[in-house]
Amino acid sequence: MDLNKEKIPTGKFINNIGKYDFSKQQPLKDHLDKMKKTKEGGFDTMFSVEPDENGQIAKLSDPKTNRSVTFQSERNGLVVFSGQSFNKKISFESGKGHKYGAIALEPQMLPDTANHPSFGDVSLKAGKTTTKTITYQIDY
Repeated sequence: MDLNKEKIPTGKFINNIGKYDFSKQQPLKDHLDKMKKTKEGGFDTMFSVEPDENGQIAKLSDPKTNRSVTFQSERNGLVVFSGQSFNKKISFESGKGHKYGAIALEPQMLPDTANHPSFGDVSLKAGKTTTKTITYQIDY
């Protein structure tokens, strides 16, 4: 997704084929190593996604342990955040934080929908109920 200097979506999508293309299963580490060399230092990136025939938009897996988490969503966006801003000042139950100490995949609607109708409608009408579902399947 193309952003202006204030990190607001311009409405244009950037082709990520061959650069940070996650359309096929591949090691996240390879892309993270490339991102570490950028000014951002990692991922905090919105991707436009379309569910497959099973509603799946993403899967994060560890081939060494066969653990995985699969994401199903009616939403059209997925933020990938690689924890590059974590440091020792952040405490977790397992100890102090450190750079790249976590990965987050966050299903959501594409941002700034009010200014880009093609991104989808997230308005909530008075007196109406809206339900959207995000499902996480953890396998180990």
